[in-house]
Amino acid sequence: MTQQKGSKPKSLRKENTTGILELFKKADILAASDIQEHINLSKPTIMKILDTLEQENFILKEGKGESSDEGGRRPTLYKLNSQRSFSIAFHIFPNEIYGVIADLKSRILKTISRDIDSSISFEDTIAIVSECSRYLAEGLLAVDALTGIAIGSHGATNHETGITFHAPHFHNWGKKADFRTALRRSLDTEIPILVDNQIRYQILSEKISGKNRDSRNLIVIEAGIGLVAGIMSKNEIKRGVHFLAGEIGHMIINPGGEECACGGHGCFETMVTTERIKKMAIDAYSSRDSLIFKVVKPEKLHIFDIFSASNNNDSLAMELIDDLAYWFAIGLINLQLSYDPESIIIQGVYSQAGDYFLNSLKRQIRELCPLLQDEDLDIRLSSLGKERSVIGATWLLAEEYFKRNS
Repeated sequence: MTQQKGSKPKSLRKENTTGILELFKKADILAASDIQEHINLSKPTIMKILDTLEQENFILKEGKGESSDEGGRRPTLYKLNSQRSFSIAFHIFPNEIYGVIADLKSRILKTISRDIDSSISFEDTIAIVSECSRYLAEGLLAVDALTGIAIGSHGATNHETGITFHAPHFHNWGKKADFRTALRRSLDTEIPILVDNQIRYQILSEKISGKNRDSRNLIVIEAGIGLVAGIMSKNEIKRGVHFLAGEIGHMIINPGGEECACGGHGCFETMVTTERIKKMAIDAYSSRDSLIFKVVKPEKLHIFDIFSASNNNDSLAMELIDDLAYWFAIGLINLQLSYDPESIIIQGVYSQAGDYFLNSLKRQIRELCPLLQDEDLDIRLSSLGKERSVIGATWLLAEEYFKRNS
């Protein structure tokens, strides 16, 4: 970000203020000289903005820094007042509603979880989200004073209207699950409420963490019970005209294959679902000796048991993971050739699959696609856990908060 020195209209001052707040979000402590290294403004202008931000309680003084080699006054240090406001975010999993309240640096302060199943009605979903919102805000801030609430919905969602219009896993939601309107009515509030497919927040979580900060072209995949992708191209999250961009679970990769929850056959999602891999393992139980069943009986089998066995060179488990990786490879080849991202990151259950899965996946991509044989593909398993959606959601709410208030 570079701006011209001198007097500035109100809109430019606002932009400069927002830019300085962005620096504070990324750094723990800053002096005026640190800000000047990133933003082309005079020191008096920066100090004026800092004074205003301090008066408005956006930043706090944090003592004095070291003086320069030439001596002189020690610089004043500042930090973001990350608890000036708080935001709430929810991730609606197929079997759980998970909520958090976080400060302006997306640091999670309190969490809550409620078990659900696919039969839940939309009305009951809203009731749980409302109850959890009040619990999370209690003792910190009135609900009506929150930065906002974000909902990572499970299904195709119009983020402009806040409506989830296609949720194959939650049939009782109907085709017009209007989260924004229903939650505002339930909580009796007009605070900002963001609603999107959870994967759009998940890609933001990866973007703002560690290795991906400078990435402009990124794909994040959530796989397990369902399958969806977050797509970032040239630093922009892709949603599509019909808000279906990233619904890769319903790409047909095995025509005539098994029926999917969406009504199609041979969808990407059906070929890589954990239930399919577990069924294949159970079908082989009576005929194969395997580490998979050394500790658990078939009826108690978890996908993690198959992952563990494959990483310990169990032949049946490796065959199952090779089959899984084959179908994943077909889907990821299509994504790689469509968007040519810098990285593809796998989240969710398969982020725990381990090296055997990841190596098999990369090998089969190169075997299946000559164009990618010599490419150094950055395909990784995510290190983020259950918080993978809510971090990005609270970050986005904080961004909007700074824009409104700076």
